Amino acid sequence: MKALHDGPIPDVPTLMFVTNDKILEPMMQDMDNWLLIHKNYMDNVSKGKLVELEASHYFYTEIPDKVKIEIDDFIETLAGE
Repeated sequence: MKALHDGPIPDVPTLMFVTNDKILEPMMQDMDNWLLIHKNYMDNVSKGKLVELEASHYFYTEIPDKVKIEIDDFIETLAGE
């Protein structure tokens, strides 16, 4: 079985949320690198949006209205193409 990371990044519409949850920092070792990994991924997606949030890993429970707005806006953008 081929690992996903061995293949190309799929070029599909992608909405990615990234948080700066400090609880995860010991695992990530470098939060700037954590964000850069996601930015680099999104550089390979033609229809994508990266949303940086000041929230915890469970951001969708903390700021559901913001998440809904971002999802609605992203879908609307895709529908307009």
